[in-house]
Amino acid sequence: MSTREHASINRTARLAGGLYIALMPFAFFGIMYVPSVLLVPGDAAATARNITASEWLFRSGTVSHLISQIIFIFLALALYRILKPVNKGHAVLMVVLVLLGIPIAFLNELNHPAALRLLSSAHEAVFTSTQLHAQMMLFLGSCPSCWASCW
Repeated sequence: MSTREHASINRTARLAGGLYIALMPFAFFGIMYVPSVLLVPGDAAATARNITASEWLFRSGTVSHLISQIIFIFLALALYRILKPVNKGHAVLMVVLVLLGIPIAFLNELNHPAALRLLSSAHEAVFTSTQLHAQMMLFLGSCPSCWASCW
């Protein structure tokens, strides 16, 4: 391995480390902190009150989780560059699996705005508050990346 290739791999490894460090606060905030503050296990009405009272926190948790997924894409590409010389097949498999998982995570995040929309006053004429809370918990429970882990 030449000195130039070694320097390139070192730069890529530093980039991957930086991406891991950048990923941590977004992932922690969106996946762990926001659900721990807003979710009340077993009490849909209290969870609905928390989300309604802290709508900005709820939305920022969703955005934070989406940002962490975008960073994860770049991290997978950096790791591919590092691992390609070791075993190209395994490196490609890693990138393919990551790139398959990211759209699923993005689609899963659509449950959060749907739950928030259910809590808007427009639906109160059609459903009772108990029905709305049950539907909201259905949407929140459908997102295994963050909310279902708190049950």
